[in-house]
Amino acid sequence: FWEGDTIRGVNALAVIPAFRPVTWIFQVMPLMFFVGGFSNSRSLDRHVSVRSFLSNRLVRLLWPTVVFVVVWLGLGVVQAVADLPPPDLLRRAADVAALPFWFLGIYLVAVGLAPITRSLHERYRWGVPAALAAGALAVDIVAKGFGLGDLGSINYLFVWLLAHQAGYFYADGTLPRLGAAAAGGLAAAGLAGMVVLITWFGYPVSMVEVPGEPVSNTAPPSLGLVFLTLWLVGLAMLVRGPVTRRLQRERPWRVIGFLNRFVLTAYLWHVTAITASVAVLYPLGFPQPEIGTGEWWLLRPVFVLSMVPLLVLLLALFGRFEVHPDTPVSDGPFGPRQGLAAAFGIFATAVALLGFGISGFIRLADAGGASLLVFQFNPLQNVLHGLIGAAAIGAALLRPRWALPVTAAGGILFLAGGWLERGAAETILGMNDVTAAAHLVAGALAVAAVLVAGFGSEGPSDGTFGTPGGRDNGG
Repeated sequence: FWEGDTIRGVNALAVIPAFRPVTWIFQVMPLMFFVGGFSNSRSLDRHVSVRSFLSNRLVRLLWPTVVFVVVWLGLGVVQAVADLPPPDLLRRAADVAALPFWFLGIYLVAVGLAPITRSLHERYRWGVPAALAAGALAVDIVAKGFGLGDLGSINYLFVWLLAHQAGYFYADGTLPRLGAAAAGGLAAAGLAGMVVLITWFGYPVSMVEVPGEPVSNTAPPSLGLVFLTLWLVGLAMLVRGPVTRRLQRERPWRVIGFLNRFVLTAYLWHVTAITASVAVLYPLGFPQPEIGTGEWWLLRPVFVLSMVPLLVLLLALFGRFEVHPDTPVSDGPFGPRQGLAAAFGIFATAVALLGFGISGFIRLADAGGASLLVFQFNPLQNVLHGLIGAAAIGAALLRPRWALPVTAAGGILFLAGGWLERGAAETILGMNDVTAAAHLVAGALAVAAVLVAGFGSEGPSDGTFGTPGGRDNGG
């Protein structure tokens, strides 16, 4: 809502606790990772090599994201240079606009790991999600039961990779073949698990973070989200039949195909559209009734519809940057050295995206930084991470001979950043000592890996996918 000359956000679930169970339906992030697993599996089937798969998927994911970052960083630079008022409004808007980036950072890791996790799926089947669920349980026991809350961040991988792994069972036809009874059983198991955790083990009712709550199911993810995934995937399988039959009609399918061209653009820019609508409508007198009142409920659809024209405008402006190249590219070398560069590049880029999700895009060299768990980031640090990541990914996919030199240079930059910021009274990159130490460790590991790879054999360079039986999965 609008207060003075700035925007303030209030989580309605903090004001209306009785409404928190609706998150059992509307917390759709498990389904987004589930659909991502399905899409990545299908893409792996269409591409004969790791290089081809990563080239297409990373371009599709990162190019619209780069445009978004450039626009918002540009606004921040213009505001700083021109000293445009009110700075608090733009800063708050940038902080809110960056919220979708936490998903992109983690999903980027899931894409990078997809050739490995899909291979594990083919070899071990249900053992993989079972192991991930067991890992999530173990982390919760240690983090919540023994008060080691920072270790709970490991569940960002266990929980969301489990949801992504479930998408492989949809892609290979396993889930559709289970039938309505099994789908209902899956949903019931997930619902029962959530109820047990909430009733007897003190887990929150809400499946999104609520300010003021001592613990959360999402920050970091908990075992509650594992059961939420079972519940939502089971429901999705139950409604799959009638929904599929309806969407197979010509007109709905054309609409879905058209909207799919802008899905990432809409995800990136929808919060910006909401924030901009607030900045325009509320100063003009749009009502701001107390949260939870009848008038507030009646105005929710009006407010949502009011932001649609601005979102459509943003889609028209930036939708052209969303590319869907998912077609095989010519093969090139992709051996262990290129794999190392790609892994380092994806890591650095994911850290950049997660950092932007915390720091926003304004106050480029903020010395205080913004905190994510025990780490601190500022926009300048995120930009450097992104440039290092882009260089390493580009070398791995486009200039294979440069894979090791570029990775080594990136590792050295990590070392230099950590060394310069360690214990510094005035920081340019906004690091605290823990963040600086993490950079030293990451840089040292990257340089050591380059040295090992440089002395080792290049090994197979085709990067083709193989199943346990040795069959090629390319199509």
